[in-house]
Amino acid sequence: MVFGDDRRPLLEGLADNPLYVGSEAWPAVEAQRVLLGVARELGVPVVHTTGDPNMPGFDWTRRHAGQRAAPAQWRRDPDDFRFVDALAPREGEFVVAKAAPSAFFGTSVPALLQMLGVDSVIVCGESTSGCVRATAVDAASHRLRVTVPADCVYDRHEAAHAIALFDLAAKYADVVPSADVVAALRKLP
Repeated sequence: MVFGDDRRPLLEGLADNPLYVGSEAWPAVEAQRVLLGVARELGVPVVHTTGDPNMPGFDWTRRHAGQRAAPAQWRRDPDDFRFVDALAPREGEFVVAKAAPSAFFGTSVPALLQMLGVDSVIVCGESTSGCVRATAVDAASHRLRVTVPADCVYDRHEAAHAIALFDLAAKYADVVPSADVVAALRKLP
């Protein structure tokens, strides 16, 4: 979680961390906690992903022509990418480091899901218009059925969140409330 356990308003948090999402994320974290608990209870495989600023190619901030390196204030400490306590991985759950927004790009996730016999994924997290969208599109490109629980994702801006969900629902994923996902999981054999 790029915002860590910090519950400050967006503009205050941005002063210390340009990737800060804001206090708007906490309702989604709670919805994720509930969904994660059900997945664990039912034995559904759980894969956590996180950015790793020490990985080659991680510098997501080099997006402008002529910029050779990220400005000092954009350099990240690995602790900036720790999981909030409510969503922390448990023993036996998979944790995959990534250097790009998509959980699929340059990671072991495709092979891991194939090994597990997975044909569907539930994508939760941040930011809706960034990592969530990139992961959902790549999952669909890998011919997986994709579900995005709308209340389990968030973005620093309401418009970016809404537009990303609209686009995902139109092209790549079932975008539904997490309560519907829980109900569907409970019906699995």
